[in-house]
Amino acid sequence: MVRNLTDTGWRQVQIFVNDHYSGMTRAIPAGGSVRASLGDFMAMHGQRFDYRRNEVLSVVVRATDDSGKPVRLAWGQQSIR
Repeated sequence: MVRNLTDTGWRQVQIFVNDHYSGMTRAIPAGGSVRASLGDFMAMHGQRFDYRRNEVLSVVVRATDDSGKPVRLAWGQQSIR
C-alpha cells in the first residue's frame, strides 16, 4: 500500500519494487492511498514479482504533485531510480 499523507494530490504515480518490477496508477489524491498485490508488479520482459521466491528490498515511488513538482519517496536499499 502506498499512502499519500500530503495535502496535495499525486498523478502519474510509478511504483518500483527492487528496481526491476513496476506498477503505475493515474493518481493518488491528497490523504488517499492505493493498494496492489506484489504479484501485480512486472519486470520489463513481463515477469511478475514472485513473493514466494523474492523478498522486498526496496520500494521507490515517483509521481508529479498537483502543482507540477516531482515527488520521490524511497524505502530500503539504495535505488537506481
